[in-house]
Amino acid sequence: MSKLVQIIYISRASAAPTKSGNAVDPVVARILAKSRANNRKNGLVGVLYFGDGCFFQCLEGDEAAVNTLYAKLEQDERHRDLKIISRTTIAAPTFKDWSMKYVPIEQDMAALLRRHRLASFDPYQFTPAMTADLIELLHKTPEPMPEPVVPSKNRKAPAGIRGETVTARSRLPLVLIGLVSLAVIGGLLAIMMRSSG
Repeated sequence: MSKLVQIIYISRASAAPTKSGNAVDPVVARILAKSRANNRKNGLVGVLYFGDGCFFQCLEGDEAAVNTLYAKLEQDERHRDLKIISRTTIAAPTFKDWSMKYVPIEQDMAALLRRHRLASFDPYQFTPAMTADLIELLHKTPEPMPEPVVPSKNRKAPAGIRGETVTARSRLPLVLIGLVSLAVIGGLLAIMMRSSG
C-alpha cells in the first residue's frame, strides 16, 4: 500500500515579483496553472502562498509522486534556495478539494508576521509554530476564485464549476430542457398555423 505524505517546502523566486495591484504575479499564475494540471494528473493536492519574493508550498499525496515532483522542482530555474521545512506521513490529504489552492491573504499574513515579530514574509525564518499557524490560516481561508476547469478531451466545461468535467450525464438535464422547449415551440407554431389557415 502506498504511503501518503505531506511536505512543506520553501524557495525564493529567481525573477523579481511584478507589482500588479491585486492581480496574481504572472510568474505565480503560470506556476499555478501548470501545478494544477500536473497535480490532478498525478493525484497530488496542496496550497501555495507567494509573498516578498518567496514561495511557501504544502504538497500532499503518494510519497513516490511527491518525491518525483520535488526532484523536478530542484531543477526548476524559477526557484532557488529550495528547502523542505516539514515532511510528515498523513492518513488522508488535508487539501483534498484543491489540486493547488492559492489565496491572497495579505492582511491576515501581516497580522501573523506581527504576532511572530517578523517585518516581512521570510519563511526561512519560520519556526515550526509559525509554519503550523500559516498552514491553519491557509486551510481556513477560502480561495477567492474557483480553480479553473480542466475539461475532458473534446468537451468544453461550463465556466465556474470547480474541478468538474462535462460528461454525457451532466449534459442530460440541459438536453431534456432543450427538447421540451422545442416541443412546446413546435406545438405553438402548429396551433398558430391552424388558426391562421
